[in-house]
Amino acid sequence: MSAPIAFDIAFPTNYELVELDRIDRSGGKKAYSFPGSRPVDRQQELAVAPIVEVRPAEGDPWIAVFDGVEGYAVPPALHRAVIALPDGWTFCVIKEGIGVMVRANDPRSTSEVESWPITGYLTVPDCELIVIADFTTLVAYGREGLAWRSRRLALDDLKILRAEDHVLHVSGYFGLEDEDTTFTVDLRTGEALGQPWQPPE
Repeated sequence: MSAPIAFDIAFPTNYELVELDRIDRSGGKKAYSFPGSRPVDRQQELAVAPIVEVRPAEGDPWIAVFDGVEGYAVPPALHRAVIALPDGWTFCVIKEGIGVMVRANDPRSTSEVESWPITGYLTVPDCELIVIADFTTLVAYGREGLAWRSRRLALDDLKILRAEDHVLHVSGYFGLEDEDTTFTVDLRTGEALGQPWQPPE
């Protein structure tokens, strides 16, 4: 059985997601493994990966099994998370550092988040964005997909703190003493302000 998933459904959706403890094929539901959208063997009923039944408003329900990448050290709160994207049809599953985006009414329409390893994320409903961090950069996804990708923002340890209006507060390591430095990022562009210096790409 998979560990519980944290569901973050901050935007209106045209689908329902239900966590399962086994692959339920009742009613002829198809099952796919991600990343890759590969059919799951019909004899398989259990998985260590998160198992989610997807019930789109348009189309048949189906089962998603998110294998991800095992064993990468990321914050425990991010080991398993399901995030609704602003377009109303797409959701993202984060598991042990990798993120997979899937369209609820088309399991073959899938892509990986352009950030690895994922160390944090923040849903920003007022800006209709999901912002995702790795150790040094940010990417943001909106209604049309990828909204922006930042430059390298810190040497290491980049963390998302909070959002206020169109400003994202973050912190990062710049090699100055032992403490991280806080600065801001424009949520409309991904441009940073307040860094002690610009890290090389």
